[in-house]
Amino acid sequence: MTRTFRAFVNEQHFQPVFCRPADPESKGKVENVVKYVKRNFLAGRTFNSLEVLNTEVLQWLEKTGNGKIHGTTRLVPAEEFEIERKYLLPYYGGKHSINSPFHSKNVILLL
Repeated sequence: MTRTFRAFVNEQHFQPVFCRPADPESKGKVENVVKYVKRNFLAGRTFNSLEVLNTEVLQWLEKTGNGKIHGTTRLVPAEEFEIERKYLLPYYGGKHSINSPFHSKNVILLL
């Protein structure tokens, strides 16, 4: 765990659970969600600001991504989220929040 991520973990009061290295079975579900959003929402779209992207993705999630029955689980993600909501931890904000600068090969460029 990097020093910055450890600081974020401590700031947000949670314990991360890591996937096993080089084991696609342990991380496939998360990566499939990312692929789903990239192929079904982001593909072919251009955004002029982060605010526009956020507004549009929330609308898409409401009617498409989270509003339809999931092909594998046969459950509606939005309904499952409401069941799980009571188990979520609060977000504390702070200097290590997701608004901090980061570097990645998979950055979405806003024009």
